Amino acid sequence: MLEQGLIESKKPVVGEQQFAPHEVRQLKIAVRLQRDLGMNLPGAALALDLLTELQEMRALLNRLEKQLRA
Repeated sequence: MLEQGLIESKKPVVGEQQFAPHEVRQLKIAVRLQRDLGMNLPGAALALDLLTELQEMRALLNRLEKQLRA
């Protein structure tokens, strides 16, 4: 997953990688997509990108709805 760019290590030394909390969440989701849905790594990476975009769009929609109510 590191090689595919799905997550990035704070420490580039093999065996001593450290990951940010959001990267750990991404990793867990990617593993579940692979295990439960049989997705390959590129498919899981695409799904994660789409899920992130969906979250961003929902947040934007919520902000716009709040502005309309004000």
